[in-house]
This record gives sequence, structure tokens and C-alpha cells, in this order.
Amino acid sequence: MDFDEQFLFLSFLFLECVFLYLMTQENRRWWVRPIFRERNEKGAFRNIFTHMKTKDPEMFFKYTRMLPDQFDSILCLLKPKLLKHSRREYLSPALKLAMTLKFLAHGGSFQSLSWEFRVGHSTVSKVIFETCTAIWDTMQPIYLKSPTEQEWINISHQFSNRWNFPHTLGAIDGKHVHIQCPLNSGSLYYNYKNHFSIILLACCDADYKFIWADIGAYGSEHDASVFRRSQMGKQLDEGSVQLPKVDQLPSSNVEMPYFFVGDEAFPLKPYLMRPYPGRQLTEQKFQLQIITSKTCHRK
Repeated sequence: MDFDEQFLFLSFLFLECVFLYLMTQENRRWWVRPIFRERNEKGAFRNIFTHMKTKDPEMFFKYTRMLPDQFDSILCLLKPKLLKHSRREYLSPALKLAMTLKFLAHGGSFQSLSWEFRVGHSTVSKVIFETCTAIWDTMQPIYLKSPTEQEWINISHQFSNRWNFPHTLGAIDGKHVHIQCPLNSGSLYYNYKNHFSIILLACCDADYKFIWADIGAYGSEHDASVFRRSQMGKQLDEGSVQLPKVDQLPSSNVEMPYFFVGDEAFPLKPYLMRPYPGRQLTEQKFQLQIITSKTCHRK
């Protein structure tokens, strides 16, 4: 095949592609649904969200679980990642964040958000995934960074002062988050509470602030196995976390390692304390053990 024949063949192929594209466009009833064209005039972002943000902070807090100033601060952090231009439709970073916060705070379906904010159903899905990813990528290094050794010591002082529990670095527990059963997942997500879930395993300081979190384990799993396979669990077992060195307890010569606390679902480790075992413990015996422990601590 010489050059002229190749040119004719490619030209014909190009024209055929253009023809097929135009045919598909003719079959579409509209490029953008009429209801979505009125987003700026009649959508929830302008008529509900913006109104509450400027005139009703109390309702805004119920709607987003945060104050207007907090929303503006988060938006300022996320804007570079959410600012994208499209020739089809432009959604402002503020609208993307508002829609995502509405979903995170109240749940609901993507279809209901599509009608409420007058945004296409598939666009809602993309926006929420994009915004959640931006929230994690931007804010995790700021607010969930691994504490330094001195920061761990400061946390232990908070536990000692507020809860009279010295050398404690954090409280660990798991929380089941309800989900719809994913397709072809069997019983992977079915938990002991008889519903489908994923597990949020987290560690908090003395003021209930998150220090670390692991999200997404199957609902059928046990807290101990989730913790063991988590990044934090592996790092603690390997000794790669910068925990404070063994130190004396307050007003005592007894040396004790710093540790985390969890419920009976977690194993006993040098860095992890759990409650007294056994469910047959009476209140009287429990109080006796507490008194004995305090006496040993004072000695």
C-alpha cells in the first residue's frame, strides 16, 4: 500500500469515526438536563447552604457538623486539589465540599444529592470520592501525623492529670460503620451485631482527639486481628514507633513502660493494657482489686 492509499484509508476511517460520534450525539435528548441547568439559581448550594452559612450558623452546624469559619478554613486547605475546569460543567470547590459534608454528615443516596444540588448522578459519585481523597491527602499529614516522643509524653501527662491514669499514651477501640452489603461479598462484612459494616479502629488522646485511625476492615473481623494487621499495630510490634522510654511512675520508684489501653478484645502486650479478665468478677472483688492496685502503685 503506497502513501496515497494509506492517506485515503486513514481519511475514510477518520470520517467514519466522526459520523458515528455525531450519530450518538443525535440520539441524546440533551447535553445537560434542564433541571441541572438551573443549579446556580435553584440548587441547594445557593438556596439552602449559602443562606444557612451567612444567616443561620446553628442550622449550618446541624447540616455540616461544623461552624462556618471551620468550613472556610477547610475549604482554603482543599481548594488547590478541588479546583478543576471542565468544558461541560464547572463545580466550585465550595459546592464540592458542601455536597460531600452533607453526605458524610447525614448519609442518603447519590441520587438524592443529585436532585438536591442539581448535579448529575455520576458527577456526585466522582465529586464525593475526589473530595474525600483530597481531605485525607491534605489533612492527614497535618492532624493525624505520628507524634514525636515528646508529644507522646505530653499525651501521657494529659491522661494522668485528667483521668488519674499515668503512662497512658492513648485509648484504642473499634467502631462498626453501617454499610450496604457489597455485591458478591458473602459474609465478609456481616458482623456480630447482625448487620453489614466496615470497621473504624482508632486511638484517641485524653481529650477524645484522634491520634491514629485505620478504616475499612471487614465487619466480620475481630478488633484484635484488625489492630494486629494495621500499620500502627505492625509498627508497635516492630518497635519502630518513637514511644517514650521506660520511666518511673509519678511519686514512685517503680519503673513502668508507657502503654495504650483497650478493652478485653485486645491482647495484653508490653505496650497495651486491657481490663481484668473474667466476666464473673463481682463489684466487691473488682473494687478490692482496684484498691490493691492503688496500694501497690503508692508503694
